[in-house]
Amino acid sequence: MVVFAMYIINKAGGLIYQRDFGKYAKFVKTEKENAERLQQDPTSPIPPNEYDGKFVKPSGNQYLTLASTFHGLHAISKELIPPHARTQPEEENGGIEVLDADTFKIYCYATPTGTKFFYLFDAKKFSNDGVSTMEECCKWVYQCYVDYVMKNPFYELEMPIKCSLFDEHLDKYMANLNSTLKKSN
Repeated sequence: MVVFAMYIINKAGGLIYQRDFGKYAKFVKTEKENAERLQQDPTSPIPPNEYDGKFVKPSGNQYLTLASTFHGLHAISKELIPPHARTQPEEENGGIEVLDADTFKIYCYATPTGTKFFYLFDAKKFSNDGVSTMEECCKWVYQCYVDYVMKNPFYELEMPIKCSLFDEHLDKYMANLNSTLKKSN
């Protein structure tokens, strides 16, 4: 698994879409599931916030906190660009594009309208040349977003996204991307 999750944040910093992919979506346990497991077997060696050394699936509030925190960090980093280094109009300048950590990376694609798409992926399985792959991925997902969400007459701007066609196309694309990247690494 290379791409763990994708989040879409509106221009006000609200989480409007969140999706987990592949095995990460199926096998991680929520805190509630871990608590139930511990209640059934209190001698279980797995701590409540871990599941076999994998990431714990965040709760709904944790997704919202993650999205709003990322939005704030993106806005602050955008303001830290020195005026002489600005090469693009203000709304297109800077912000966090890639955030590296030991075990994961976050890649952000900010649209001209202020909507941000950010992806959480495995740093160990993603090579340095993977950034161009992520850019292509972001452009494809953005095009899919425009085609299936923005052109949907029942979708209201800045509101949570609930569109089955978008979900289906996104799942197929990410499964294909993950299998391709897994083979190349």
